[in-house]
Amino acid sequence: MHFEKDIDPEFRKLCLMFSAWLRRSYRFPVHLNIYIKNCLTITLMDGRQAYGGFRYFEAKPPYIRIPAQIDPKEYEEYEAIGIYYSILGSLVHELAHYFQWVAEMDLTERQANYYRFRIIRQFCEDCGLPLPY
Repeated sequence: MHFEKDIDPEFRKLCLMFSAWLRRSYRFPVHLNIYIKNCLTITLMDGRQAYGGFRYFEAKPPYIRIPAQIDPKEYEEYEAIGIYYSILGSLVHELAHYFQWVAEMDLTERQANYYRFRIIRQFCEDCGLPLPY
């Protein structure tokens, strides 16, 4: 995982904990870089704005970009841990696309969304963290 400057330190700590849990729980057959960006959304290749993106290439490792800048207004409406889980959910969604790519499957949104909640819940249960939902 690569973090841009000024990422919330508590969120960074949770990401590193999640990353360690992922490496213990899953096999990553192809090296994957994950970039945690200090922005509200990322720009996809087609110009659309998104909360995450997965890119793959023939000659270099694939990567995931996740925007992790938290709008201060969100803290007024939601608890910090809920915001963090939401961002991690975006990461899990993109990781599902990574595993679809590794398995040479079609990249489907339905499957990626299915795993989003399941994996975060399992992480919380395994690590003794409060459940997100």
